Amino acid sequence: MVKQYKKTAEILDGIARMKTEAIMVFKLDDEGNAVYTQDIGDLCIILTKSEPFCVPASSFPDVGPNHVKILDVHETAVVNLAEQTWNCYYDKKKEE
Repeated sequence: MVKQYKKTAEILDGIARMKTEAIMVFKLDDEGNAVYTQDIGDLCIILTKSEPFCVPASSFPDVGPNHVKILDVHETAVVNLAEQTWNCYYDKKKEE
């Protein structure tokens, strides 16, 4: 289970552009309780507007283990859960 916290980064042409501020990953324990974790092992969670999904990182060369990838219209980010490091690429609309 993943909790994604977003906030408005800017408003351009009346449209709010959102930016992820935090990611929290939870696993279910034996009793069914959601427990916060920073270790998902060989898995990579990919968050998109259409469908979040999880893949084994060892099956894909461009996917790192224990990472969350955010693929959004105006934002692409990779979060290393163990180290709590972020690589963000925020797309700003170019002025013409």
